Amino acid sequence: MSSLLWRVFLLSLKPLLVSAVCGYIVYMNVGEDNTKVVNNILKTESNLRVHCAVLCYRNSACVAFSYNLDEHQCMTHSGGPPALNYTAAPGWMVYSSNDRDVVVEHWVSRVLGFSSQYSFDTPNWAGFQVLGAPDIYPNYGDLEQAWTPIVINANQWIQVEIPESVYVMEVRVYETWNGGALKAISVRAPNSTWVQVWQTTQLVKVSESRIFSPTFNMTSFLSNTIRLDLDLTFFNVSVGIDAIKVVGKKNSG
Repeated sequence: MSSLLWRVFLLSLKPLLVSAVCGYIVYMNVGEDNTKVVNNILKTESNLRVHCAVLCYRNSACVAFSYNLDEHQCMTHSGGPPALNYTAAPGWMVYSSNDRDVVVEHWVSRVLGFSSQYSFDTPNWAGFQVLGAPDIYPNYGDLEQAWTPIVINANQWIQVEIPESVYVMEVRVYETWNGGALKAISVRAPNSTWVQVWQTTQLVKVSESRIFSPTFNMTSFLSNTIRLDLDLTFFNVSVGIDAIKVVGKKNSG
């Protein structure tokens, strides 16, 4: 089976049917404080997709696992047809067992630089506020635990780092005040040049907190450094970014 990460969406099935058709193994102990089993489905407040992959990897009978990003629910599957033939309901993803140990998710661990910050001698609204998990989300407003640029122009930016290099698949930006100003996402290549993976000129102001995760192709190189570029002139106000999560693979297969 190819090591390509399979994401198969089928609108005609419900999540319950996934377990009924595929069969599943439920693990009750993944070492997380907020983990529980409800109706034979593993639920957690943690980044369960990674834990689900580890559980599948540790069990030789597991051929695939399903994960619901919105509901933080996981099912690992054994027996039956090859993982490629597994189907998932809306909101679910199916992963082959060959990919179970290579997908990782990381919060920002280091801020390398930024264009400006609404902070002088206090940590409030400073660039380093994007470190780690969200402090504000899902709340909304001009709150001091988010990075807020002080300069209103079209060239605001922040450069961040995650703990390990990956083939970047996804960047999730936790916008908690005046969302919609992000105009580009870039990833630093091994030769230290910036490769733009996503950009837009269609800025739309969002007056509520959200996780913004635009679609782009996985990078062809390993990297642990991300850059966000923002245009604040369209709204003529600053923004609040609470956290950034990077999702990637450890190999390019």
